[in-house]
Amino acid sequence: MMYDATGQRIFRHDLVMFEKTTGAEHDRGLVVSLGKTDIIVVLVDGSEVEKKPCDLTVVDRSFLCPGMAVALVSDCSAQPGVITGVATKLDLVQLDANDRPRVVATGVSPAEVWPVRELTRGDYVVSGMWLGRVVEVSVDVDVLFNDGTAVCRVTNAGDNKLRVVSKKSYWNRHKDGFYPGDGVAGDASVLKASRWIKGHWKPSHGEGIVAKVEMGGVLVYWAASLQNASSPPPAYHPNPCNLTFLCPGGTDLRWSWCVSAHCYFRSRSPAKAPKKKHRRNSNGILIRMAKVKRADRRLTGVKWPMAVANTRTTVDVPWQDGTRQLGVPSASLLGLPLRSQKDFFPGHRVVSKVLSPTPTIADVTNATSRVGVIKSLSSKDQTVLLHEIAIVKPRNVDVILREMGDWVSDDDEGEDDAFHKKAQEDMPRHRPAPTDNTIGKLCNIFLAVIRTLSGMVVQGKMYMLSKSMASTSSRAEPAMAENIQTCPLRFEAAAASALASHDAGGDDVFHFKHFDVVQSPRDHHYLDTNEQGGCGGRKWLKRVQKEWKILETSLPDTIYVRGFEDRMDLLRAAMVGASGTPYHDGLFFFDLHLPPSYPAAPPQVKYHSFGLHANPNLYPSGTVCLSLLNTFGGKGTELWSPESSSLLQVVVSIQGLVLTAQPYYNEANYAAQAGTPEGRRNELPYCENTYLVNLHTMLYLIRRPPVGFEMFVRDHFCRRGQHVLRACEAYLHEGCPVGTLDGEAIATETSKDRSCSVGFKLALANVVPRLVEAFTEVGARTSNEVDRM
Repeated sequence: MMYDATGQRIFRHDLVMFEKTTGAEHDRGLVVSLGKTDIIVVLVDGSEVEKKPCDLTVVDRSFLCPGMAVALVSDCSAQPGVITGVATKLDLVQLDANDRPRVVATGVSPAEVWPVRELTRGDYVVSGMWLGRVVEVSVDVDVLFNDGTAVCRVTNAGDNKLRVVSKKSYWNRHKDGFYPGDGVAGDASVLKASRWIKGHWKPSHGEGIVAKVEMGGVLVYWAASLQNASSPPPAYHPNPCNLTFLCPGGTDLRWSWCVSAHCYFRSRSPAKAPKKKHRRNSNGILIRMAKVKRADRRLTGVKWPMAVANTRTTVDVPWQDGTRQLGVPSASLLGLPLRSQKDFFPGHRVVSKVLSPTPTIADVTNATSRVGVIKSLSSKDQTVLLHEIAIVKPRNVDVILREMGDWVSDDDEGEDDAFHKKAQEDMPRHRPAPTDNTIGKLCNIFLAVIRTLSGMVVQGKMYMLSKSMASTSSRAEPAMAENIQTCPLRFEAAAASALASHDAGGDDVFHFKHFDVVQSPRDHHYLDTNEQGGCGGRKWLKRVQKEWKILETSLPDTIYVRGFEDRMDLLRAAMVGASGTPYHDGLFFFDLHLPPSYPAAPPQVKYHSFGLHANPNLYPSGTVCLSLLNTFGGKGTELWSPESSSLLQVVVSIQGLVLTAQPYYNEANYAAQAGTPEGRRNELPYCENTYLVNLHTMLYLIRRPPVGFEMFVRDHFCRRGQHVLRACEAYLHEGCPVGTLDGEAIATETSKDRSCSVGFKLALANVVPRLVEAFTEVGARTSNEVDRM
């Protein structure tokens, strides 16, 4: 990032001013490129110069347009606003033979002028009831030769028929970048075959001057129409006058009124207009008109355009708090990218969100009664003031059910039916709830038994597999037999250790192996895939066994992986969110598939999202966006390598590069905002939203854990549930920012730097009661945390 002499950040397409050098005619220009140390600036005549950022001052931003989110340059961490109106005034000049500017008019409205070419690629146009987009424009150029007695018209001049031979400007880079006054040359075959409007071709006619530029044919892609519209117009239009320009559609500066842009006054016949030294523009302002003498022109017959020498842009901005400013200078504003669909502004129509992970019909009905229009929003507190709209005639539930047809019920056992919930609440509970101590003992004993027996079965089958493929296995049979014989002793020790640790009240009750091989689960995302890796042959099998060995010995403490003996091409991984991040104490599950082409191709990975957007790289659809998986751009070591990449690298990269402390910067192109006021303003609300998603993911997992990890999920939240509630208490009552607590959910020094928003506290307070209920069901100690909250 670069900053001007006043400390303001410089953006591409900014109008900047600088001090004139000796013999220079221009003191301002348009920023077109930001290098590492220098900035490329285009002057009024189209020439380019290099400038140091400290020598520049931003004076205007004519590229601002309605709908853009902005903030004040003086305090870009404050509330944002949205541009609703833009007013631009242009100062126009004409350049003489030596490119010296001569003022033609000042304070001109863009509505009073038109560009040299009215349409460019990407523009949206209308014809009848059809909307289309310009995909190609051909340019016809009239070339005037030096003797002034011959003129020829070169059609489709942009197809390498002509080339600019005079001093090239920034705009000549485009293939159709021809402007009146440019010196051009063409091959004899091209000029000879062209249409000669005046005179005829001579061998001496090698170079000439562009006298006129007109649009030829236009190719349009017709995208949409009004209902019951007739068939679309033809794609190719030899006469562009039949098309109506709607709005620009590309990033090309040729549609924007910026410095050095070429234009004409909309009066097509200025010679017929009465001769006046002054005229009034559309706002009634008197404009001094400079008299253009024919003697000042290098050649008669050239339709000389004007160039924009300066722009002055003001905008109207309604801010999030409901206030509105008119005529704000564009240079005092900074363009902001909207973070997500949760960025609300006054006037937005909103519906309250259903926060329950298992919403009932009643929840949905109540939610639809909360409809309103945003009146104001506090960006600091993340709270919204609504004009609430009441539903005058709420629809009956029976009517909704009839419209929905057959209702697909949840087939989970023990799930309350929404229609009989009240009746069940009125019935007495006959089964007393077991104590936390009883649940813990039973869980740990059951876990130890299951894990040990599963290990015996899998090791026995692996032994048979290794025996049948002795050429591809390096395991020793005596060692395997010895391991099987010692299993009963390990079972007794594990069960005794589980009881002792729980009676001691310690947290070390997790006896879930970091890596194990079990039977494939029925809910694996890739279970029904046609490309089963087992058909990859002996080489594929040997690579998978190697990967298993690496995972068995090298997994971090917060990652758990399961391989499957009956489907060696599948794996399932679970990750524990690290402290110091908005993912702390959460669980995140991923299903992996090794295709037959593995390791030439990377594994396929699917995230258990439950339809939530936990991270920019973890889509609600379950897609994992990562360079290592070839689902995101990258280069070098960032990409998958069959020789050096491994499954361990995949799972560690997901935890280290995706589940980070600041997920905001994982958004595309947002990494450049790190350390800037814009980034600091956006990162905290983003973390708060991410933590709320983390909590809802916990609720989903407790209700419906992945198969094979039921006890793992239960034991994790039995141990860490009190820490999650302790963190919620710190956020609610101490105002600690999300992700600043230590592993025991205790505030650190960084927790004092900032405070979480009021809106986050309100949303968190709605989730906490459901967390308490869910953690209590799995046996977590929640009484102390509930008392404090």
